[in-house]
Amino acid sequence: MRVQGRYDEAADHFRRGLAIAERSLPASDPRRISLVNSLAGLYKDQDRLIEAEPLLVEALDLRRAAQPPDPEGTAIAELNLAEVYRLQGRYDEARPL
Repeated sequence: MRVQGRYDEAADHFRRGLAIAERSLPASDPRRISLVNSLAGLYKDQDRLIEAEPLLVEALDLRRAAQPPDPEGTAIAELNLAEVYRLQGRYDEARPL
């Protein structure tokens, strides 16, 4: 749906999936974190950076707290958040990520 430009429909599916995941999966479950990232990525693709940012912060916090640690997932979450900061011109916040 994202490829077809059907962003609103895709966002609805991601939000519904995330609501189900929030009720049925622990916060650190990779599938739940993936849904958070996917919704944030959709918002980023639409230049809805203000909506993407809190989701990316949440995903990063969850990745950092994951047990067992997931260094690759954490690095990807840091890069995703850094990209949103870069697009917003917030270079000092992007740089450490």
